[in-house]
Amino acid sequence: MTYCVAIKLNAGLVFLSDSRTNAGLDQIGSFRKMIVYERPDDRFMVLLTAGNLSVAQSVREILQVEQLKDSAEAAPITIW
Repeated sequence: MTYCVAIKLNAGLVFLSDSRTNAGLDQIGSFRKMIVYERPDDRFMVLLTAGNLSVAQSVREILQVEQLKDSAEAAPITIW
């Protein structure tokens, strides 16, 4: 079982996620499942994932790479 949790406290925010992955009964590894996207002096976003590692990696890749365009001359729209 994998987990992730975010807690809002008076002192700030706490983000936790495990790093356990498994591919069968006896193949247990670790992989970072918390990614921080930050624009200094502006904002930050934290992506926490749990469950299937391939889905988590696919979503992370899409968020980091994907860009949408409203028109040919418009600036691309990203996760920001």
